[in-house]
Parts: sequence; C-alpha cells; structure tokens
Amino acid sequence: MLELINILWSFIGAVIAMVILGLIAGFSPTLYATQVGLAAATKRSQPLMISLMIGVLIGIILLSIFFQFFQVETLRLIIDSTLKALYVSVVFNTILGTSFILGGFWYIHKKPNRITKDAKVNAKSGYWALISLGFFRTFVSISGATATFLASNLISESKEDIIERLVLTAIFLAAVIAPFALILIVMNRHPERMQDVLAWSKTQLKKINYKLIIGVTAILVGSSIIMFNVLKAITF
Repeated sequence: MLELINILWSFIGAVIAMVILGLIAGFSPTLYATQVGLAAATKRSQPLMISLMIGVLIGIILLSIFFQFFQVETLRLIIDSTLKALYVSVVFNTILGTSFILGGFWYIHKKPNRITKDAKVNAKSGYWALISLGFFRTFVSISGATATFLASNLISESKEDIIERLVLTAIFLAAVIAPFALILIVMNRHPERMQDVLAWSKTQLKKINYKLIIGVTAILVGSSIIMFNVLKAITF
C-alpha cells in the first residue's frame, strides 16, 4: 500500500513538473501577441492562429526527439558499445550545456522584442509563414530548449513504463499549447477582453524581469549538465 502511494505521489509530481515545464517551453510574449493581432486584423483568424500553434508544437516535438536521440539508452541501439554510447552522450550534453550557458548570457542582455510590430506584420502572413514563425521562435528559444531538455530527461526516467511516458509527453505538449488555445478561445468568444488581458500582460512583463529569470535558469541548467556529465564520464 505504501509503495502504491509513493508511486502515485511520484506520478503526481511528474505531472506537475510536466505542466510547469510545458508552460515555460511554449512561453513567448511575441507569439501570444501575434495571435491576438491575427484575430484583430483578419477575418480568417482561426485557421491562422491554429497554424501558429502547429508550428509551436512541431518545434517542441523536434526538440524532444533531438534530445531523446542523444540519451545513452537510445545511442546504444545505434552504437554497439555502451562505453562509446556514453561518451557520445557526454560530449553532446557538454556542448549542449555550454550552449545553454552562452544562450543564457545572450538572453539576459538581448534587446526587448518589438511585440506590436511583429504582431501586425505576421497578421498578414499565410498558413505556412505562421507555421514557420511558430516553429523557429520555439525551436531556437532558450526557454523552450531548456524546458524541453529537462522534460525529455524526466520522461526518459520512466523508460520501463511506455504508458507513463506517453501520458507525461501528452501532458507536456498540452501545457505547451494551452496558452495559445486559451487565447484562441477567448478571442473567438470575448475579443474585447483579450485586448485588456494583453495590455495587462505587457504591464506585468515590464515589472517582472522574465529575461533575467530565464537567462539565469539556462545558465544554471547548463552548468549542472556539464558537471553531471563530466562526473558521469569520470566515474563510469
């Protein structure tokens, strides 16, 4: 009974982690504003907004596949040597950790996004242009990559239970797209409220230095990845 309770609590904790990481992975004030701008600028807003969401999902899914590929368990299916698979994984993760550190410093010091301008420009775009926008802004996002890497590692720890992995993956992807789906629903039913929410969100983002938070998190995660993988290589 106690073991069942521990498993349940562990699963609940994993679900909460997936939701938080999913929200972080899909976080993009520019894309949120673009969705609102689409609804305000064109009559065919719903399919365009869905196209943007598809691009975001494709970006996250490809990042997940990329990170899962360099897990030791996956590499062992390709490389017929546990030692070689470990070293390939360590080298990749060390490079990745370094990228997170550099990306974190860049993100902290980069100029603020011109949200209003981006939203107006992309409101005139076609379906493929918006899919590309959602994909590239997600795939190269430091917050998206960091959160997806952490989520991929948490999911890989459930490798003995394929159902649990699928459930956690579905929850993660649902959390990624949830804010976009919420904007879509609100803009269809109460568009006047969404403008107020967008104005409020811009005010809050100015109060909270989210770039600093995301940048520092990426630096800490990158440093942890490097230290962990160096120790793993030494102690193997």
